[in-house]
Amino acid sequence: MRGDKIIKGGRRASTAIPVPPKEMDGVRNKNKTRMPQDNENIRALGSEESSSRSAKKEPAAARLNIPASAQWYNTDDILTSSEPLPAVPQSDLASLRTKAASLHASLPPPPSTSKSDDQFLTNVLTSGTLSDRLSALTLMAQSSPLHNTRALESLKMMASKKGREESLKALRAIVDWWVGGGAPDYKLKYFPDQPLNHPEVKDSHLVLWYFEDWLKKYFFSVLQLLEALSLDLLPYVRTQAMTLIFQLLDGKPEQEQNLLRLLVNKLGDSEKTVASKASYQLLQILQHHPGMKAVIIREISSLILRPPPRPSKPEPANSQSSSRNSNHHSRYYGIITLNQITLSSSDPQNVPGSLVDLYFKLFREILNETNVNPGLATGTNQSDKGTGTVAGAAKKRPGAKDYGPDRKGKGKTFGTTNAKVTGLAEFHEAEDANSKMISAILAGVNRAFPFAKLEGSIFDEHMDTLFRITHTATFNVSIQALVLIFQVTASKKTVSDRFYRTLYESIIDPRLINSSKQAMWMNLTFKAIKADTSHSRVCAFIKRTLQALGMHQPPFICGTLYMLGQLLDSTPGLRDMIYVPEGAAKRSVVSASSSPSKQEPHHSEAYDPRKREPQYAHAESTCLWELVPLLHHFHPSVSLHAKQILTSVQVTATPDLGLNTLSHFLDRFVYKNPKKPKPRGASAMQPMAAGNDEAGMVRLVRGVGEPGAGTVNEEGFWNKPVAEVPVDQLFFHKFFLNKIDKQKERAKKVAKRKKSGTGDSDDNGDVGGDDAPSLNGAHSEEGDSSDDSDDPRRLRSGRP
Repeated sequence: MRGDKIIKGGRRASTAIPVPPKEMDGVRNKNKTRMPQDNENIRALGSEESSSRSAKKEPAAARLNIPASAQWYNTDDILTSSEPLPAVPQSDLASLRTKAASLHASLPPPPSTSKSDDQFLTNVLTSGTLSDRLSALTLMAQSSPLHNTRALESLKMMASKKGREESLKALRAIVDWWVGGGAPDYKLKYFPDQPLNHPEVKDSHLVLWYFEDWLKKYFFSVLQLLEALSLDLLPYVRTQAMTLIFQLLDGKPEQEQNLLRLLVNKLGDSEKTVASKASYQLLQILQHHPGMKAVIIREISSLILRPPPRPSKPEPANSQSSSRNSNHHSRYYGIITLNQITLSSSDPQNVPGSLVDLYFKLFREILNETNVNPGLATGTNQSDKGTGTVAGAAKKRPGAKDYGPDRKGKGKTFGTTNAKVTGLAEFHEAEDANSKMISAILAGVNRAFPFAKLEGSIFDEHMDTLFRITHTATFNVSIQALVLIFQVTASKKTVSDRFYRTLYESIIDPRLINSSKQAMWMNLTFKAIKADTSHSRVCAFIKRTLQALGMHQPPFICGTLYMLGQLLDSTPGLRDMIYVPEGAAKRSVVSASSSPSKQEPHHSEAYDPRKREPQYAHAESTCLWELVPLLHHFHPSVSLHAKQILTSVQVTATPDLGLNTLSHFLDRFVYKNPKKPKPRGASAMQPMAAGNDEAGMVRLVRGVGEPGAGTVNEEGFWNKPVAEVPVDQLFFHKFFLNKIDKQKERAKKVAKRKKSGTGDSDDNGDVGGDDAPSLNGAHSEEGDSSDDSDDPRRLRSGRP
C-alpha cells in the first residue's frame, strides 16, 4: 500500500516524490561499480581535504573561526527575547541569507591531528572499498558536521543510487550519525524562523542558523529516499527502510509527523511480516514515548477509516479487487495495533473515548458491507440471503465439498461443508470473512471500556449493533459480543431480558460442543445467573444447561457441575429442584434475592423446554432429573460430582478444565512432575478479567498439573489406601498394584523352582512361559492363581 506522500512542511500530497536537486541528476546510473561523477566528487573532497589543511591560514579578522564540535548545537551563546520580535522584510532576509552562506563557505577546516592521517583519509576516499568510503565519510561528519557538509552530501548521493545494498548502507550510516548525536533533541528551524532582528546577533549566529536550515532541508531529502525504499518491490528492502524510519522516529523529534505517517502506512503492506513488524514498532514507540498515544491513535484511525481507492475500470459484483483486500488488510492490522495499546486511568479521556467511538464506527461499516454482500459474512451464495445456512449444499451429493460461489475447486475452501449434509445443515457455521476483525474490535472495546467515561446513550445507540453481531457472526465472536454486552449493562445495573434470551438460546447451540471459548461461555453464564434477580429464569438456565450435558465431553461436564455446586451454595431456593417433589406448595416460593417490585411468572403451569423466553419456561416446577444419568457416567469424576450434588456434599471439582481432558490422562504415563502454575498478576490489557479467580469461575490451562501432585509410579502413591486415592487416579492405583503383585508372584515361582532343582529344560520352559505378556495386561484380582496345571503350554509339552 503506497499511502500518502510527504512534502515540505509535513503536508500531504497526492503527487509523486519531489525530484532531487540538480546536482544529483547524474547519480542514478546502471553501472554496478562506482560512478564517474561520484569518483570526481570524492576526489574533489579528498583533494580539498588535503590542500586546505596544508595551506597557510588566513588572518583571524578575514575568516570567521568556529571551533569544530560533533554536537554543533551545544553553544552557550543563545539569544533569547522576552518580547516577540518583528518580522524581517524579504529584502533583508535575502541579504542575511547570502551573508550567512558566504560566512559558512569561508569557514576554515578543523585542525588536523597529523599529516599521515590526512593522507590516509584521502586515499580511502579516492580508492577505498564501499565500506571504507562509508566509514571515512561518517567519521568526517561525526567530527564536525558544520565543517563537513560535503561529506554529508556524498553520503546522500550514495544513498540515492539504484543499487539497493549501497543505498541501504549509506542510509544506515546517515541514520546512525543522526540518532547518535548529529541532531539535537528538539525540532530544527528554518532560517526565516530564527530571531534575525535580535540586537545581539553575531556572524556566528548567522552561520549556525544557516547550517540548521541546510540540515533541516537535508534531512527532508533523506526522508524522501527512505520513502522510496519503503515502497520497494522486495520485502527485505521495505523491512530495512521501515527499521530506519522507526529508529529516526524513536530517537529524534525532527519530521516526526511524516515519519509516523510512513510507519503507519506500512500497516497496510501486502506482506504480513512487514505489517506485523510495523505494528510491533508502533507499540515500541508507545512504550518509550507514552505521550504520543493520542497522535498515534489519530494516525491509525485515519488509515483505518480511509476509503479504498476507486478502480479505474468497473469490476464484476462478485470480484474482490486488490484495493479492497488492501484496505481490509490495513484495517485489520490497524485494529490489532490499537487493541494492544496499554491504557491507564491517567490517560486523557479523549484517548479511550476516541478508541470506543472508532470501534463502533467500524462495527457499522462492517455490518453495512455485510448487508450489501451477504455472501461475505456467511460464506454462502446470495440466493441464501438472510438464512446464514448452507441450504444450497443440500442439492449436491452427500460428501461433496462446497467451494463457495467464486471458487473453482482449487486450494482451501472458503465456505466448506463437512462430509454429510443432514437435517442439521441449518446449524452449519461457515467461516466469516470478518470474524477475525470483529473479534479484534470486541477485544479492543473490552479493554478500552473501563477507562472511557461515556454517556449511556452512546452505548444504547449501538446496543442493537452488538446484538446483530451475536446472531450473525461466528460462535466465538458471538460469545465475545455477549461478554461485552453484559459488562456494559452490568455496570449500569440494567441487564436486559434480551441478553438473557440470547444467552439462553446459546446453551443448545451445537457449535458450543467444539468451541474454543467454552471456559469464556461458562464464566459468562455463571456471572449472568449470579447477577439475575429472577428465580424462574435462574431455574430455567440450570435446567437447560443440565439437559445439554449429554452432548459434551467430560471436561465441560465437570466444569458445569462445579459451577452448579457454587450456585447451589450461594443462591437460596435452588436446592428445592433436587429435594422438593414436583407439585409441592413450597415450589412457589420466590428466591430471597428476587426483586419485590418485579413480578414472577405464575408457577402452576408445567415445565415447557421449548419456550424462547426463559422466564416463562416454568422450570421451577420440575426437578433436576438430568443428574440421575450422570451417576452412571463412564468418567469417574463426573459420577462423583453428580453424587456430591445429589447428597448435598461439597463438590470437590477443580476450576481447571484441563485436568479432565484425555491429554492430561495420557500425560500421567510420562512419569514427570507436572509444571507448577506461574503466579499471574492483574492484566494491564484486560483489567476486567482480574476477577476471574472468584469462586465458581473456571479456566483452561494446558500442560499444568495439580499443585502438589506427584507422579503415579512413586511408592508413596502405591501405598495409599484406596479411600484416599482420587477417583480419577484409581485406574493408575489398581494398575500398579496388580503389576507389583504379578512381579512378586513371578519372583516366588522362580525362587521355588531354583530351590527344588528341576531340570534345565523345565526351568527354561517355565520361566519363558511366565515371562510371556498377558493379553489382559494384569492378573485378575479374584481369579489369579499360582497353580500352573491348566497352562496350555504345559499340556502341549506333556507335563502333568
